[in-house]
Formats: sequence, structure tokens, C-alpha cells
Amino acid sequence: MSVSYADYEFYRNTYHGTEFESSEAALPFLNKASDAVRRAIRYKDELRAPTAFQTEHLKRATCLAADFFNETGSSGAVASGVSGYSIGDVNMQLGGESDKGAMETYGVPQRAVDELIVTGYLYRGI
Repeated sequence: MSVSYADYEFYRNTYHGTEFESSEAALPFLNKASDAVRRAIRYKDELRAPTAFQTEHLKRATCLAADFFNETGSSGAVASGVSGYSIGDVNMQLGGESDKGAMETYGVPQRAVDELIVTGYLYRGI
């Protein structure tokens, strides 16, 4: 397990997250989200140290992904986008089309992609 981009203090005080009531509850999701973000950017932050601007967006993307994984019950290891199902009178749909596409492409929800796009780390070209 790797170290998270964002810690609980950043999650609560800067990002103003409310999904987790304690550091112990948040830590597994923040770590999984960091791993997903790291895979999405293909470890480019290890080739060149991120700027303060990039670091801020990496942290925010991690918090957004942690919230998403908590809300949907996803581990972040495998992108799963349930488009919907019905059992009797119960209907369920997880992740909108925008999240589904981002999860399939990058392994993180669209809201995290929106934060990462400005870092330049998602660029796949030469």
C-alpha cells in the first residue's frame, strides 16, 4: 500500500469532505483513491516532481475519488460502472455516463479526471 496524496487533515480542512467521520475511516479510501489516481496519471509524478499547483489538484482528485469509491462501494482497483438494473420495484443505477466513461478510460471517476486534466499528467501523447 502506498502513501496517500491527501491526508485526513487535507480532506476535512481544505477539501471540506464530509463522507468520513474519522481518519481511520477515511484512510483506506484515500489510499485506494491515491493508487487509482497514480495509475490514471501513469506514475508521471515520479518522473518529475509535481509543482505546488499539480500537488493541490492531485490531492483534490484523490479526495473526489475517495468520496466516489465510498458512495458506490467501489474499491478503485477495478473500474465498474453499473449502468442500471431492476429487481421488482427496486431500481438502481451507479455512476452516470460521464463517470462510466472516465472509469473505463482512467480508473477514476469523471470528477477526479476534471481535477487531473489541468495538471498535464493525463496527456497520453508524445
